[in-house]
Amino acid sequence: MAVIYALVVEPFLIGPGWAKGFQFSLLPGSINSALVMPMLGKGFAASDILTLSGMLYFFFANGLYGVLLGVVYGRLFRERQ
Repeated sequence: MAVIYALVVEPFLIGPGWAKGFQFSLLPGSINSALVMPMLGKGFAASDILTLSGMLYFFFANGLYGVLLGVVYGRLFRERQ
């Protein structure tokens, strides 16, 4: 996911690093919720096996990953230029 972010998606996103990372996190989160989980027979966003709090936790964790990815990538690579 980090490689896809760095090489494909990041140059097209707008805003500071944390916002870019959060925007990116919406893509894999949506794909997982709308395609992967239903294909595995778990329902939309794994609603067949998770409570609402579990689904919210998944969304939060995915967003946090994106924010951290954006911040770290921005500090390591973009600020050098």
